[in-house]
Amino acid sequence: MELLLPGRFPDAATAYGYSRTLFEQVAAGERPPTISITPSVRHVGVTRRDTRRAGFAAAVRAAEEMGYPVLVRGAGGGAIAAGPGTFGFSVIRPQE
Repeated sequence: MELLLPGRFPDAATAYGYSRTLFEQVAAGERPPTISITPSVRHVGVTRRDTRRAGFAAAVRAAEEMGYPVLVRGAGGGAIAAGPGTFGFSVIRPQE
């Protein structure tokens, strides 16, 4: 298992791209199972399912008006709000 502590990214889109790259590398066998702990930046992360909920567009507008960009994330779970005091914690391993 590899541990990565990359530090804070300049924006949430870059952090999500980093995570996506790690997922793809582990899935392809190019990287061993990996744990990544990353300081967050201000954003709201939603799932694809969240984007289909009633009132989603209004919620996005409200979040963005408060300075929280909204991004669709690949991980499961539900919507999250993050800021400089939160951390992203990912355990990435191939599906057995």
